[in-house]
This record gives sequence, C-alpha cells and structure tokens, in this order.
Amino acid sequence: MSGCRKWGRASVLVPFAVALLLLANAAPAQADRSFSTRFNADVPGNITIAANTLMVCPAAAAGCTAARGTPPIASGTNNSINNNNYNMVYVNTAPGTVPGSGASFDSSSATLSLPSSATVLFAGLYWGADTSTGASVSAGPAPAAAPNAGLRNQVGFRVPGAAGYTAITAAQLDVSSGSATRYNAFADVTGLVQAAGSGAYSVANVQAGTGGDRYAGWSLVIAYQDPAQPARDLTVDDGFVTVSSGSPPISIPVAGFRTPPSGPVHTTLGFVGYEGDSGLTGDSASLNGTTLSDGANRAGNFWCSAISSFGTNVTARNPSDINNFAYDAKLINAVDAKGNPILPNNATSATIQVTTSGDTYFPAVVTLATDLYSPTIVSSKSVTNITHPGGPDRLGDTLRYTVSYTNTGSDSAVNFAMRDPIPTGTTYRPGTLHITAGPLASTNPNPTDALGDDPAEYDPVSNNVLFRLGAGGNATSGGRIAPGETDTVTFDVMINADDSPGQQIVNQASANFNGLTLGTPFFDTSPQVTNTVSAPSLTLAKSHTGGFIGGQATTFALAVSNVGNLATDGSTVTVTDPFPAGSFTSLANAGGDGWNCSIAGLTLTCTRSDGLAAGSSYPPIFVDATVQDPAPATVSNTATVSGGGSPPATGSDGGGASGLADVSISKSVDPTSVFNGDTVTYTLIVQNTGPSSAQNVTVSDPVDAASLGSVAVQTSQGTCDTTVSCSLGTLAANGTATITITATATANTSSGAVAIANTARVASSTPDPNPNNNSDTASATVLGTADLTIDKTGTANPDQGGVDTYTLTVSNNGPDTAQAVVVNDTLPSQFTATAASGATCAPIPTTGGQLVCTLGNMAPNTTATITLTGTVAPGTAGLTIADGVAVSSTTGDPDLSNNNAGFTQLIGPVADLTMSKSALLTAGGSPVTDPLSVGDNFVYALRVTNNGPSPAANVMVTDILPTGITLTSTPPGCTVAAGTVTCSLGTVAVGQTVTTNLSVQVGAAAANSAPSNTATVSSTTVDPNPSGKTSDTATIGVGDVANLALTKSVAPQTANVGDTVTYTLSATNDIPIGEAGGAPAGLGTTGGVITDTLPAGVQFLSSSPAGVCTAAGQTVTCHLGAIAQGQIVTATYTALVTSPAAGTSVTNQASIATEAAGGFPALPDFNPSDNGDSATVNVNPLADLSLTKAVSNPNPAVDDEVAYTLTAGNAGPNDGTGVTIHDSLP
Repeated sequence: MSGCRKWGRASVLVPFAVALLLLANAAPAQADRSFSTRFNADVPGNITIAANTLMVCPAAAAGCTAARGTPPIASGTNNSINNNNYNMVYVNTAPGTVPGSGASFDSSSATLSLPSSATVLFAGLYWGADTSTGASVSAGPAPAAAPNAGLRNQVGFRVPGAAGYTAITAAQLDVSSGSATRYNAFADVTGLVQAAGSGAYSVANVQAGTGGDRYAGWSLVIAYQDPAQPARDLTVDDGFVTVSSGSPPISIPVAGFRTPPSGPVHTTLGFVGYEGDSGLTGDSASLNGTTLSDGANRAGNFWCSAISSFGTNVTARNPSDINNFAYDAKLINAVDAKGNPILPNNATSATIQVTTSGDTYFPAVVTLATDLYSPTIVSSKSVTNITHPGGPDRLGDTLRYTVSYTNTGSDSAVNFAMRDPIPTGTTYRPGTLHITAGPLASTNPNPTDALGDDPAEYDPVSNNVLFRLGAGGNATSGGRIAPGETDTVTFDVMINADDSPGQQIVNQASANFNGLTLGTPFFDTSPQVTNTVSAPSLTLAKSHTGGFIGGQATTFALAVSNVGNLATDGSTVTVTDPFPAGSFTSLANAGGDGWNCSIAGLTLTCTRSDGLAAGSSYPPIFVDATVQDPAPATVSNTATVSGGGSPPATGSDGGGASGLADVSISKSVDPTSVFNGDTVTYTLIVQNTGPSSAQNVTVSDPVDAASLGSVAVQTSQGTCDTTVSCSLGTLAANGTATITITATATANTSSGAVAIANTARVASSTPDPNPNNNSDTASATVLGTADLTIDKTGTANPDQGGVDTYTLTVSNNGPDTAQAVVVNDTLPSQFTATAASGATCAPIPTTGGQLVCTLGNMAPNTTATITLTGTVAPGTAGLTIADGVAVSSTTGDPDLSNNNAGFTQLIGPVADLTMSKSALLTAGGSPVTDPLSVGDNFVYALRVTNNGPSPAANVMVTDILPTGITLTSTPPGCTVAAGTVTCSLGTVAVGQTVTTNLSVQVGAAAANSAPSNTATVSSTTVDPNPSGKTSDTATIGVGDVANLALTKSVAPQTANVGDTVTYTLSATNDIPIGEAGGAPAGLGTTGGVITDTLPAGVQFLSSSPAGVCTAAGQTVTCHLGAIAQGQIVTATYTALVTSPAAGTSVTNQASIATEAAGGFPALPDFNPSDNGDSATVNVNPLADLSLTKAVSNPNPAVDDEVAYTLTAGNAGPNDGTGVTIHDSLP
C-alpha cells in the first residue's frame, strides 16, 4: 500500500489552512457550542461516515411498520412518520455488556468500508440523545428517563472482531442551553479504528429517555489517506447548535484551498444532526447558495431522519430503516440540480449554510472533502533477499530495499527529501546507495555514503539513509518531481548475527516536500515492509508424573522443541540426562518415537538426525527412574540438548521425596435402628493404599458403655481390647485389616429413642497424604416401642347442608407407653367441625384445614375415641370429599404403616344415570345387521337407568339424528326440531330403567356411509359420575347406492325402407343436478343392462362394441359392464328399416337397470325416474309401382294406325302420388 499525509498544522500553514467557522454576526438564537475545526489535513484521501440510530417506534403502535420504511416528504406535513407521534423505544440489535454501565439497553451496528489502500488519519465517535422522559403519545412501553443520565459521557464501543465492548469516555460533552437534557458527545477513537480497519462497528448504552419526541444515535466520522485518490482538503468541524424557524441561517465559510485549474472539481459534504423530522419540511443546506439535495434528502426537507450515502439509504447496518426517527448522518455530492459541480476550477473559498423555516434541528458535525491543486505522491517500497532470493531470511543475509515515488497529482512536488532509518537488527552495507529512476539516475546514479557531497548520504549517528530527489536535487536540498515522474532508490543492509529467531525487521521510509504552486508542505510515509529472521532454537522441557516416593519408579518426560522459525540443519541432535546417585537407584524403559536411546548406569543418552521444522517438537522421550529408598529429602537432575545447528539448551526437574502411606478407616453399623436387647454389629475396615507400608498402625473406637453392653471385638491382625483400642502393627501397601465389634443395646428409652454415635480413628507413624479419611462415624438408634393405630369412620352419604359425624379411634398396641399422642385430621373444605369430644381439639369451629387433637400419654393396650360433629356445606351434592387422619407420638413406633387412615364420602342427593343406545330392527327386536339400504326402517332404542342412590328428577334425553336418518314417528313425551329429538322422562326411580324407541328410516343422503349419533341423558339431580356414562353412541352401516340414467338417440332421424339407422345408448352413474332428497355420500359402482324393444319394421343388425348388444326377436339387450360414479358408458347398434315401417314414425323406448358385473353387485337405484329414454325414426312412404304396355298391331304397314295401351299398377303398401309416365315414340 502507499500513501501521503500532511505535516501537523504549524503556524506557518495558517494562511493556507481551511477553516470552517460560524460567522459572529450569524450566531444561532441558541448557541450551545459554535462549530470549530476538529481535524484538517491536505492528503490524497476522503471522508466517510458509519452511523446508526438507537431508537425506533414501538411495533405495537399503529402505523409504526409503515413509518420505518417511509422516505421523507418533499412538501407539506406528515406527522405519522415523526418521532413526535410515537412512544419511541430503544434499538438493541448489537447486545453485549459495557464496562461501567452493564448489559446493553440500546445498541446498533454499522459497517465501515475503507479502500484497501487507505490509512485512517482521524476517527471521531459522536453520540447524542435527550435523557428526559418523553410524553406518552401511542401504544407501546411507558416512557421513561435515561437509565443513568450521569453516564451520558460514556458509551460502549465494539470494533470488528472484538469479543465485547470497550468503555469510551467523551473528550467533549456539549449540553443544550435550551434543554439541559439534550446533549452531544465526542471521543477520539483513531487508534482503535486504525487497528481494526473495515468491518461492523457497534455502539451501546447511549443514555437516552424513551417516549414521544425522543431520539438517539451515533456516528463514526473517518478521515483517511488513500494514495489511489486525488489530493483533497479534508476537514471535520463539530459543534452543537439549535436551528429553528425565525433564527438567522448559519453560514460556515471555507477558505485557504485552491481547486484544480481544469476538469471537474469533486467535493463532498457530510452532515450529522438530531431532531430533523422526515415528515416536517422547511429545513435545508446549501453550498455557495446552491441548495443541496439527492435521492435521499429533499431540497426542502434536508434534515429528514436519513442515514444515507450519496442519495441512497445505507443498508450495511442493523437496523437499516429508511426513517431513522430524528437522527441524520449523511454524505452528499456538492452538485447542482443538473449534476454539475458547485465549486469551480481555481476556487479558493466557499460557504456552507444551514437554515430552516419550519422544522427545528440540532446540527453536530459538518465535513468537507474537496479536490486540491497539489502534487500527489504515491510511494511504494519493497525488499529483496540478495543472499537467499525467495528466503527465508537467515542471519548474515543481505537485504536490498527499493523505494519509489510517483507524482500522480496536478502540481509539481519541490524540495523533495526522503529519509529511511536502517531497521533494528540490521547493519547498513557501505557503498550501496543507488538512484535507479528519475532525473538524478542519469546524472548521479551512485552517490557516496559521505555527508554533504551529493544528493544522498548515510548518517551513522542517526543510522539513516537520506536521498534528495527530483530535478535539481543536490547535497543540501531536494529537487522537483514533476507530475507523472517516478524517482526510485535502493540501498542494502545485512541481518545481524545476534538476531533472535522470529525477530521482525521493519522498515518504512518518509518523505517531505512542498506543492510548487501553493507551497503547502506535505509528507509521505511509505508502506511498511517486514522481514522475519529465521533460525532454529531448540529447547528441552523435562517433567515427571506423580511424586518422588521411596522405592517407587517415577516417569520422566523429556520434550525437545524448535521454538525458532527455521528447521534444524539435519546434524545429529543429542539429549544427555545423567541421574544423580543417592537420589535414584536405576533407570528403565527409556525411549521415544524416532529416538535412539541407551542407558549406561544412571546416564540416559538419546540421539536422532532428522530435521525438526520450526514450531514443531520431536516426540517426547520417556524414562522410568526408581527413587532411592529410604528417599532423600529432595531429588533433581538436569538434561541437555545440543546439535541441529542450535545452541545447547538444558531442562531440569525434581522435587521433594518421602515415604507415603495413605491409611483410611470406614465404619458401618447393622442394623441402624434397634430395640433394647437387640444385637448391634460394627464393622471397621482399615486400608493402606500406599505406596509405602504403614508402620505402627493403631485404631481407637471408644464404646458408649451406658447404651451398649456385652462388647466383643475380633481383628484380622494385631490385638484389640474390649474398649476397642487396637494395635495392628505394620500394614503393607494395598493391605486391609478388618475389626468386628458386637454389642447388645441397653439404652434407657423411657424418655424416648436414644441415639448412639461413636467414631473410629486410625493412625500410623508413616506420613499420610490424606488424613481426611482417617476417621469415620457410625450411628445407631435405640427405640422405645409404642405401636399406635388409627381408624376413621362416618356417615356414608350425608346430604348437602346436613349434619355429618366422624369417629376417630386411636389404639396403642404397646409394648410401651406412647408419649404425647397427637391426632392430625385434615378436614375437607366442605366440612365445618362444630364440636369434638374424646380429646382436646383445636380450632373449633373450623372449616376444612388441619384439626389437631391431643390425647396426652396412652398406656399400652388402650384405646381412645374422638367424635367430631359438624355440617356439610350446601351446594356440594355430587362431590366426593376425602378426609385424612394421622396419629403420632414422641415415642418410637415400630410399625408406621397403621398410623394413617382415610375416609371418603359422597354428598347427596345424587343420582348415577347411565345411557345405553342401540339400533334394532324393531322395537324390542334384534339388532340391525349392516349394511342397511336406502329406504330401510329401524329403531333407535334409548335406555336410561338410575343407579341411585337418589331418584333422578326432570330427566331429559336428547338425540341428534345423523344426516340421512329421519324420524318416521314421534314417541310420546318427545319433540323433534331440526333433526334433534328431545324426550322428557320426568322422575326416574332408583334402579328403574326407561326405554324410548325412535322409529327412523334410512334416506339417500346416508348411502355409502356409517351414520353415527349419540344420545345424552341429563337430570336436575346431580350425577356423581357422569363421565362416559350419560351418553352412548350407536353406529349403523348403509350400503352403496347407484343412480343410473339413460339417454338415447338415433341417426338419421329420417330414413327410407332399406336404410340402416344407428341407435346410440349412453348410460351414466351420477346424481342429477337439483335432485330432491340430497346426494348420497358417494355412488357405488354397479353393472348396467339396457333393454330396448324394436318396433315393427326395424330389424337389429349389429352393435358396437361387438357383442355388447344382442337381439332376441325384436328385443335388444345391451350389457354395459361396471359403471363407476361419474362414468359414461355408450353402446351403439345398427338396424335395418323394412317395409312395415314405410310411411310411419317408429318410436322405441329403452330402459336401464342395475345388474352384477365386473365383480360389482347390482346396487339399488337411487332415482329410477331417469332410467329410460326413446328415439323416433321417420320412415318415408313406399309404393311398388308397375307398368305394362300393349300394341294393337304388332306388324303394321306403312300408314297403318296402331294403338298403344299403357297400364300402371301400385302393389302398395302406400299410395303413389304424383305418378307420371314417360314414353318415347319410335
């Protein structure tokens, strides 16, 4: 990459500096802080802005969704898209935790996109809001003040790739004089953005109130250097002012620059501000009096809640709505309405102006980037390894640096001087200064190292090389690099022999020059080039597993790594590890993948000759070393690695050593609860998990003589007395000793149970690594015995609102007196206890809950009776209430299974009704047999039974008839409406069954279905168990039905005797449109047969398809086969017209019927009325004419007269009409 940057703004540059200042005579009505310059530089580059809002309208508010996507209006007013119209809420699309302010309550992100060759010169983070509580103007969360207005000078800032937020504190905090809750803050984050570069930036926890007319947002304003772009004046001004209707416009003069003398002048402006509403107009911005606007910003509504870049909404952010609700951050081209640049060539000043005649807003940032008339120096830098072309860069190698400068600008660069520090870790190679391109390449291509004798030199004091380049460059001053010119230099350095592997050799050149025309000073920093020193560096890490225990082997691991950045040179790598005598007694199991290892006494030697890549490690070497027994206080040893082209390195390991025996004891008792006189057995298990033997092992377990008697002790080793004091001697590693103690329970249980707890302890003179397992406690309880029982009885079915009585019977079956006997009775909420006898019970009266009755002490084999009297709550009929009772005592009870009792009651009056429904052929007859056919009659039998215990009053039966099933007669006591049958049965006695028979008929709509319906019984008397019993369902099956229809036609319809006519018969199986009675659920497939009787004078000839139709005399029969629903089957046959039909109209009727065919049955026909059709043939009359002719003289002479006689005859059968005779005379 390459770039250039202007020197700091020294006082000599003031006449040429661009200044954006508010005119004193045009100060706003409420001047919070006038605009001043925050940053300025004349460099190739530009200014960009990444920004986002932190507030949005609430989704619950009407119009919110549309408002977020609505662009700003051009004229008029549209309050529905303004923040004044909504209870504004936080955006939190980039959540996280901010140091100092906690979890994010607001956050958003925006993507910064910089050119690849850009260098960030300035990054300013701006944020602002109103911390006060807004008005409630819409649906959504209630308005609230900022969480902590005192932290408005702090925000969370997250750069691309960062895991979390960094707390940023403002360097500038401006508070509005018009409202102390409005503020704008600034922080310089240049270093953070320079390090992070392009990507998604996030800001969180900008302190802001919520509600109507509230806003919040942030902007990251970036000025960057980019050698690929023209030289520009880059200026960032900031302030915090109020622009309102009636106040003078704010003018910002710009001066001290010169635009290029020719070509278009590219100027961009940037604006950041608050409270510009998308739905209010009258606000504007202009440059040199030309109003600014583009596709996202209206001429009369410039401050319009837009975050835009050159006329387009910025979508690389989250959220990315068009309407940002009173927050503006935009970049705009400075062009007029026709797209022409506003600033002309050779311009040296301009004026930016913001004003309003309507919408009030608060500008905070204004930026300007405009093309300059200046040189643009593009630098490049490269490095080549002369010793090892292509690298890697080894110690002693020579590096050659090449630096080029090209002027791509419009003006010449003068006084051009380039300085390049010799990088750390290298040494300048004398005599390597060369100028290879530019005017001096021909006049002085090989300058000397000496100072002050030619255009270049090496300064050993500052360790720099210096070139004064361009035409006229000499020993004291730089020359001139014209537009389009390139100057190139080279010099060499050598990598020092003592550099470390991986050491970075970094080099960067800088250049100073001036613009020829304006004299503006510039500087350029070349791209940085970096070389990395490559060399092997072996390290040896030695470690061990476990501790150093006398007589125990410890495994050592020796790991050789190359921490350098160059592979070893292939020479032999040797690891030597001498283990000291007195600490170790032997070595074994030495080896490692790829290593050749040997053991000589206590010395380990391992070698290998394969190279080791940089950053890699050889497989580890393992060796087992046995520690001296007895162990010394400490052990240690040091191993050495050498060879491979790396300096030797050592690795050490060691530590304290000792004997060690982990003894432990576990104690158990069986059983844990006993009665006096029972035997208790304690088992003590002593273990030594080593690794050394435990010496002088002792066990102590004092016995409670007052509670345990007849103590007997047994041990698997050593000795024990009856006080359980044991000496076990030496316990080998992994050895176990068992001690068993038996005793008889003798505790005084007159006052209750007695707990016996005692602790066993083990000790050894050998150090124990884990004393926590050297003791264990076991407890047993000696119980008194008082076996209490309880029972509860009462009225089985008390009536609601009536009296109820419970009887509680408590017995003590002994053998001891039960102390402090208490009965707890959990009363149902429907029962109110009003009196109790036989015990002291409280509380009385009480409804539901716990009733506690105390009986005091009960001697063995005695019984106590408690009687509870009370009332049952009204309105509880049908409820089953449960009562639980428990008895307890401070004396142990050997059988707790009988200490609880329960009792349930069904509250009356109730009647348990059941419904049974069946389909019968006749009332009281047999069940129907599926399938039924359309038109069949059957009976639904509805049987209601009252199972008690009370009569059922006002019993009603309801049955909704299914589709296609109709009632043929209404039983007494029943009514029918819209297919629902309702029957009143009155009162049904306990145990009584009442049957209602519904006579019904199958209709066509039920065909090919399984009609199912449910009958339900109800009563005004509560049913205690209605689930699944008060209704029943009966299902019948109805078979298929068909609907054959026939159409018949004949062609031709007029014929002569002897002509052949064709009859066409078409059969369908479907429901005619508008058929009364409704369509069946589906028509079944059935066979069809047509019968057609031919009239006299018509004779059957043949059919198509062949054989479908046959004739027997004058009767034609056509078997059509199976006809599915909706199918049309056609048969044709031909007939001969004969003389009997002459002169008549012959009509014949065909009919169709179902028959079995193709495996399908002959189904009933749903509508036989359309099963026939006829066709008529009109036969022309027939007359059999004859003619005879006779002559009077068959042999006449000339001039004889002869007579011809012509006789016409008609043999019928019809009259001949219009008869004529034609005779041609000879």
